[in-house]
Amino acid sequence: PFKPVFDYSYDGVMRSFEDSLKRLGVDRIDILHIHDPDDHWEEAISGAYPALEKLRSEGVISAVSAGMNQWEMLVRFAREGDFDCFLLAGRYSLLDQSSLDELLPLCVEKNIGIIAGGTYNSGILAKGAQPGATYNYGEAPPEIIAKAKGLEEVAARHQVDLKAAASQFVFAHPAITTIIPGTRQPDRVSENFNLLKEQIPADFWAELRSEGLIREDAPLP
Repeated sequence: PFKPVFDYSYDGVMRSFEDSLKRLGVDRIDILHIHDPDDHWEEAISGAYPALEKLRSEGVISAVSAGMNQWEMLVRFAREGDFDCFLLAGRYSLLDQSSLDELLPLCVEKNIGIIAGGTYNSGILAKGAQPGATYNYGEAPPEIIAKAKGLEEVAARHQVDLKAAASQFVFAHPAITTIIPGTRQPDRVSENFNLLKEQIPADFWAELRSEGLIREDAPLP
């Protein structure tokens, strides 16, 4: 079995980049992410980040990014580095708007695009608040099940597809440039695209706010 090694050093990133080019059979990369450095802040900002800056200056990558399941460290990256974008997984959705206070406004201010991953929060917003539903890569806790059921009830009253609402809600924030809803089957690609075009009545969003299911300050489609 493979033993994972977390190497966010300058040399480690350069080796990883060269290995990736060979495996992919390309000579450049569009976006390079510092991925999940949660327990490696110092090495990531002093080693990995300068490596990505160097690669960007040489034109072999187009964008410097960090990808995480938390927003707090991304705020630190935004304040201490020159990032083009961030991949933020699960921290801006119908179920979790915790990044709305600090990260998203900061990214708008600094023109850092957000790639929003996990817009269905590991599946519960797509498959429903049922026994065994998953949230943040694990079993959904009771309070999340309850909130998801509340969202489903409002969606049913307004005949709204909750997956469409989940995607359109995230895209409504000006910091969000891309979403990654996730898919396991080819036909889901066109489905996800069409969900963004579904008409959702303003009364649906108003009821979500009045019921306290989304924050008052969250931008709406």
